[in-house]
Amino acid sequence: MHSSELVNGKQVIERVKAQGTRPLIRISSTFFWHLSSDYDLEPIQSLQALAVDVRKQAGEDESEVQTYEKMKVGTQVQN
Repeated sequence: MHSSELVNGKQVIERVKAQGTRPLIRISSTFFWHLSSDYDLEPIQSLQALAVDVRKQAGEDESEVQTYEKMKVGTQVQN
């Protein structure tokens, strides 16, 4: 059995932002278990562009944004 959790409470989001230790979006490692270890993972271009727009509207500095390179599922699971 798998569970999913959506946290959209404003207080929770603000607390996560204030901590600055993790992204607001997180994908459970269980998700990757269902994919072949040699499957390529790469950023979705349309979502990447949307994230840039959202950060600009929020006045965030783009130079501090983490980038994600293409990698194999097996590498993601090991990390």
